Amino acid sequence: MPLQPELTQRDLRNESKEKLSPPRRKRRFVSREDFAAMSRNAPDIDLDAFRADQDAAVG
Repeated sequence: MPLQPELTQRDLRNESKEKLSPPRRKRRFVSREDFAAMSRNAPDIDLDAFRADQDAAVG
């Protein structure tokens, strides 16, 4: 559906249900199965570098 650059007041009043929709919300919860599936392809983590990054961020 192409975006309409301008929306007249009359169109907004008369056709708002057809032209406007609420923004989609991002899913905040990730199931255990989805997390496991995404993690299978994740790169290996250098634990020493990870810990150094944490220490730098905290203090």
